[in-house]
Amino acid sequence: MAHEQIVAVDGVVTPQFQKVRDVFATSLDRGDELGGSVCVYDRGQIALDIWGGFRNLHRSRPWQRDTIVCMMSVAKAMASLTLLVLVDQGAVNLDAPIARYWPGFAQQGKDNLTIRQLLGHRTGVLFADAAPVGSLYDWDVVVEAIERQPPEWPAARHGVYQSFTHGFLVGEIVRRVTGLTLGDYFRQRIAIPLGVDFHIGVPEADLKRVSDLNVNPENITWGRVRDLSTVPGRAWRPLPRGLNSLNTDAFRLAQFPSASGHGNAASVARVFAALGNDGILDGVRILSSDTVSEIGKNQWENPLPWDSRDFPMSDQTCRMGLGMFMAQPGILPMGPNLRSYGHPGIGGALGFVDPDRKITFSYATSIMCEGAGSGRRCQALVDALYESLQYGS
Repeated sequence: MAHEQIVAVDGVVTPQFQKVRDVFATSLDRGDELGGSVCVYDRGQIALDIWGGFRNLHRSRPWQRDTIVCMMSVAKAMASLTLLVLVDQGAVNLDAPIARYWPGFAQQGKDNLTIRQLLGHRTGVLFADAAPVGSLYDWDVVVEAIERQPPEWPAARHGVYQSFTHGFLVGEIVRRVTGLTLGDYFRQRIAIPLGVDFHIGVPEADLKRVSDLNVNPENITWGRVRDLSTVPGRAWRPLPRGLNSLNTDAFRLAQFPSASGHGNAASVARVFAALGNDGILDGVRILSSDTVSEIGKNQWENPLPWDSRDFPMSDQTCRMGLGMFMAQPGILPMGPNLRSYGHPGIGGALGFVDPDRKITFSYATSIMCEGAGSGRRCQALVDALYESLQYGS
């Protein structure tokens, strides 16, 4: 149902990308969008940075410039980049076994799985079955469960999205190599130098800036995650039960690199803008050009999803790069360029870079989308972005 209220949209936009702003504003006015932010970088410069709407279902708390929200699996992109910083430094070898850095991982036939296979979502380590329901915040319990978990097939035979385990897999390697948690190392090596407001573990002083991530009852993926009888539910078994678990201080404070990344569109777009500029932005280099080039190399794809028979983790066909999803027009809204890469989050959050056009985009929202993908709102914004590129001056 359309709302009579005209909802203010704040921020900046260059004339070429006015259509993106219009789509966002219309979605807010119709009541399709509750609140959120959108950001576009064009060749390393901010072309659009807007926000508007509300942080809660009662529409009593406005979304502000410094509002952050859980962007769910967008955190996996930041986690993967954090591990790639160590690859860049020579502290971790992409083609070395994971067990070189994490000896306990070698159990159950996992001794030959490599860092490259981990970043390419090819380990087959999808579950942590020994971790009890609700144990998400006990890092050692989940890590020990992953050590004891056998892969679902012989090493690296198939690719399937490591929906729950990816953050723990990456994070434990970072912890063992650096002595720091992934969230702390990300903050030191990427967030602070680049000046981005993205957190894997929200500092307690910033909790007041966090928007609720409101569950849409029509979101299919979240429903499956919460249902222990499904494959995603089995994977996410350690998640605390309860409809509002995402909006607790415990979840927001947790360094859970698979999903508890909190930020906004401006911050995520800035990280991807650095990737689109060979790893450097405004004089700050986060990765070398050679390492950036590895990210966009396709690791596997499922034209008809192999995992749909036995491991329906992602609810869609996939093309996977190194720690990132590759563009798949009609399925994942990253535009028409098959070389684009980025990461979605349950509910519609997204960040990606089109490396050929030097365009980066991000969207954060306070209410999950409908269905099992990124939703109509996100798709409409990306469509408007590429229309702006085609017809703008």
